[in-house]
Amino acid sequence: MIDIDLTKREKQSKLFKIFFISGGIFFIVTGLYKILITKNLVFDYTLLINSLYVLLGIMWLLNGFNILNTWMKRAIKIDDVSLNFKPSSIRKENLVLWKEIGSIEIKVNKLIISSKEKNLISIELGWIPYNDLIEIKNEIEKIAKEKNIDCKRD
Repeated sequence: MIDIDLTKREKQSKLFKIFFISGGIFFIVTGLYKILITKNLVFDYTLLINSLYVLLGIMWLLNGFNILNTWMKRAIKIDDVSLNFKPSSIRKENLVLWKEIGSIEIKVNKLIISSKEKNLISIELGWIPYNDLIEIKNEIEKIAKEKNIDCKRD
């Protein structure tokens, strides 16, 4: 069984933090200044562009304080019942039950699963760190062999 949570708070260098925090403050101050010096607040392209400046600044601040990475839920769970891949909080998770799998083809950065109804399910693996990827591929092969599922590895 594998249960990997890739939502880690990665250690960032001070230069990285200073760069993104100061950039975020710059974009927010510039955007707010341009919005506030406008005499009439009608919706036009300048208001839109300056609002985007503020949003960009907020994103830079979140990245500088490493808050953005904790919101991005990324996880992998492989057990005797299912394969579950969650590449990010934006994309839907790939959940496949072992009893529905006809065959598995393990490629370098992709997992191609053929269901018993002959539907193909393709799961990208490029977002997984290399050490975890090797462990995942070995576990999938092991469980597939136990369940008599045809498994090919490139």
